[in-house]
Amino acid sequence: MDAILRATTRPPHDCRPANIQSFLSTVGKLEQFAPHRQQETSGRIVMQRLDLFPPIIINPFDVLAERISGSGWTLQQVASTHHMVHLGRPLFAAMYDAGNDKFQETIVNFAKIKLLCSQDEPVLLTEAQSLACIGIRIPLEFKACVPADLENERILVAKHLRLLLYAGRGFAGVITSCPSEPLLAEAAYMVLATRRWSNGEAVEHPREEKSVFLEPMDALSYHIGHSHLDLGTRGETVAAILLLAARDRATTFPLADGELPPGTDNIGDNENRRYDGAQKRRIVTVTQFLRALLAEPYHDITPAEYHRPEYSQMRLEAAFNNCFIYFNHFVKAHKFDMVNQTYLQAAISRGMAFICAENQGGIDIIIPCLFGTELVREKVSAIMIQVKNDRRFKAKVDPTLFACMDPYRCGVFKSGVKEPPPVLRMVFALASGKSSVEARSRGHHPSTRSTQTAKFTAYDIWCAGARQSTFGVIQQGEEDALDNLLTILRGPHDIERLFKDVNVVRILQPGLSTGHGHFEQWFDLEDDMVDEEFEVSEPEDAVAGAE
Repeated sequence: MDAILRATTRPPHDCRPANIQSFLSTVGKLEQFAPHRQQETSGRIVMQRLDLFPPIIINPFDVLAERISGSGWTLQQVASTHHMVHLGRPLFAAMYDAGNDKFQETIVNFAKIKLLCSQDEPVLLTEAQSLACIGIRIPLEFKACVPADLENERILVAKHLRLLLYAGRGFAGVITSCPSEPLLAEAAYMVLATRRWSNGEAVEHPREEKSVFLEPMDALSYHIGHSHLDLGTRGETVAAILLLAARDRATTFPLADGELPPGTDNIGDNENRRYDGAQKRRIVTVTQFLRALLAEPYHDITPAEYHRPEYSQMRLEAAFNNCFIYFNHFVKAHKFDMVNQTYLQAAISRGMAFICAENQGGIDIIIPCLFGTELVREKVSAIMIQVKNDRRFKAKVDPTLFACMDPYRCGVFKSGVKEPPPVLRMVFALASGKSSVEARSRGHHPSTRSTQTAKFTAYDIWCAGARQSTFGVIQQGEEDALDNLLTILRGPHDIERLFKDVNVVRILQPGLSTGHGHFEQWFDLEDDMVDEEFEVSEPEDAVAGAE
């Protein structure tokens, strides 16, 4: 019998609604709640004299969360299992609070079972398991499609904890999502990253254990051709994977004798067990993060901009000496105002970083970082990243892009902030044919009338080319998959990939793009004006080696 459970919960805070109806179903077929109108036995419904009831989909989040208000919270506390388990759906928090010590210590493994829909972690992941693990850490969206094409999306909702946010009558329109759930992101990290990195180095797998679904770049190349994914065109999804891989790799770096993550040894025994974020290596330093991300060390560069003369020669490693990063997943911001110290402070408390809103000025991705371990707004800074999946941006540094990343104009710092912490600004020129990593030098020196170049201090790094020689997190054999994925993202519309002869559909869209077919019937282009990159191959070629 289909199990449908309804529960009424009273949130712990008066400012929240007194009653929230929580809905949970164990059934794999969503269509049972609102079938197609033509499937109904009632003639009045078929003739549209009566309406169908919409499906019930609301599932409350954070009703058992510990509210962060004012000062007193530390990085060790917000990075702890105890804190992250109370964020998101109440299932894990309720079971955690009711469980014994052993269950509480293994709650991440329990979340892994739920995410994978498997009692045992498989050696090789299925297509759905792979998509579930990637999607819980990076905001993946699906293209709108007819109900018959919803199979992968339906499986993720039914078995792998993806949320159904909206369903129209007859499921003609469906919107699903993987909201911020730090515990599930940690479970996905345990599934993927621990198989990928060990002691900061790439893990070699036996041939029988190798699978496209264990490698994020190969997996996305497969899914974009098979799962109706919409990854955008700017390449921010690819950049987010590289940044997550850097964070994951940094958590595995061997520590020197006596070197422990911040706060491991300054909390009492009971609290140390409860607040285990530092012990679990969820907190990394900015320099560790850069060492993991880039192929060459860049910890000794000087600032491109500074607001005090004593900072002009301060090396990056010294400037970010006491600066820490804690995030295990990305969320997609929907408003420009999200990139300021207040929201970045909130993001740290939840272990998340932002892919910025569409058309955000100056930046595409922002990773919050914290000076010290006390979670206060004034100590929050950021790694600001602009992603270019455009072949016009090459190995040569373009200073105008960094000029657009002014943290005051972008909103990271309010105008009243007089002593801002330093920021790190990066540009990923992913489509560059040549690989290089360059630190931007100061474009001008202080004049005789001034002792500063800006209102802030910034360290700038230009990363060109999606290659191992640029990004140290790209492993052997992944360059081709990464290049293929970026080419697909900046390539033509998906409709063209449905045709073996793309000119058939291009002729129906004159002047739309640079492909020859858009002009051949009515205008003679010069040979050097045809964009060869847009001459796409058949869909199977886009995912070569995925089977």
